[in-house]
Amino acid sequence: MLRLAWYPVAVRRDLATIGLLSALILRLLLAARWDPLADEAYHWVWSLHPALGYYDQPPMVAWGDALGELLLGHRPLAIRAGGVLLGTAAVLLLLPYAKDRGLLVRWLIGLPPLAFLGTLGVPDAWLLGWWGLTLALALRGGRAWVAAGVAGGLAALSKHDGVLVYPLCLAAMGADERRTRWPWLGLAALGVVVAPHVGWLATHDWVTVRFQLEEGLLSPRPPGAWGPLRVLVDQTALLGPLAAVAVPLAWWSARKGDRTDRIALATSLPVFLAFLLASVGGPPEAHWPAPAWIGAGLLLSRSGGRLWRLGALASWLGAFTALALAAHVEHPLAHLPVDPGARFGEGRALADGVAMRALPLGVAAWEPGVERVDRVLTERYQEASLVHWHLGVPARVAEGCGRRSQQDLWERPDPGPEPLFVRPSRGGPPGCVVPPYRMVEVQRLNPVDARERRVGPWDLIELRLDPP
Repeated sequence: MLRLAWYPVAVRRDLATIGLLSALILRLLLAARWDPLADEAYHWVWSLHPALGYYDQPPMVAWGDALGELLLGHRPLAIRAGGVLLGTAAVLLLLPYAKDRGLLVRWLIGLPPLAFLGTLGVPDAWLLGWWGLTLALALRGGRAWVAAGVAGGLAALSKHDGVLVYPLCLAAMGADERRTRWPWLGLAALGVVVAPHVGWLATHDWVTVRFQLEEGLLSPRPPGAWGPLRVLVDQTALLGPLAAVAVPLAWWSARKGDRTDRIALATSLPVFLAFLLASVGGPPEAHWPAPAWIGAGLLLSRSGGRLWRLGALASWLGAFTALALAAHVEHPLAHLPVDPGARFGEGRALADGVAMRALPLGVAAWEPGVERVDRVLTERYQEASLVHWHLGVPARVAEGCGRRSQQDLWERPDPGPEPLFVRPSRGGPPGCVVPPYRMVEVQRLNPVDARERRVGPWDLIELRLDPP
């Protein structure tokens, strides 16, 4: 009887593990196939300039991109594999704390915001991975608190809000644990990990912190009371209606006397509430609360009764939605006037158009010694990064163009007497290039990607330096 009772549980555990490994293979295949998005290419550019910090974000994504390119070469998988593997390891370590392992795997791998953020080469992929590992190690307790502190420090080096996960775990521990030395040694380990980055910030006028505050809480265009409403609408759309109902119920039903539930709740609800309140002061981004859904998924996987059934349905719906979205990127399921899937093809299309104008005939990419290497100026960091990734041409944002970015902190080489200026298409001369240049010729680039989706358009503008 014991063997018969144990067997279905073992089968479910094996199926959850098989599902996790299958999802890993699928994510790596997609990570290898899809060309980088503009922000992914931008973070890769950072990796060419090793540092302890960057204007927009902490350094983890740049370090990961540099290591990936060293091991795998210059290909999309190199800037994505690290985040995918880290996120899979975090789910694997969280599985022992779930009652329904399949639900937890489907939730953490298949919920659309976690599925896509965890697959792309963006800071959020590293944040989610280290956040999940911190949670798993804190749940283990004892000496594992020290490793959790290290993981929490690495989460903070991924995105600054990652610094929250370890203190939130500490706040949820029991009185007996507070009297041991391990949690406090973990806190010291976190401090050691983040200290070099804090030192970099102190010597660079706290530029990353100021940028994040200006983009969020202290934005010059605060949405006020509409901000929280937008967050609720965005998260309902991203999670799906079933998950949007299941998560608050999981928070409400968490057992305060259960250590695992307590830590899962502490790393979920306060995070969401913090971003909800912050949205009053700055325009919210839909992906910001993503770490909160890790603890919420763990709570659902430990629930029972109707809540468990609702969580299971929500996890299946989320997984199928993520698969449908991935399939749409590969082969459009519908023709949309503005197709987010086209963003994966815009870099190649832009690079092909720029190569015809910025590189000598017959040269597909920049090599040392090729003339006109510094010819490409752009209005935004997105186009500069895509050109750099695909062609190897170190394009740069012209002075006074776009919002400030990491490239504002680097030396700006002389673009030469005849630069090519790239911008999103619109009429009129460029208004942010230094005065000595005059517009000579404008070519409108309005291409399609490999899947026949319209991308762009862009203006390619030949500039010429007027003689003194």
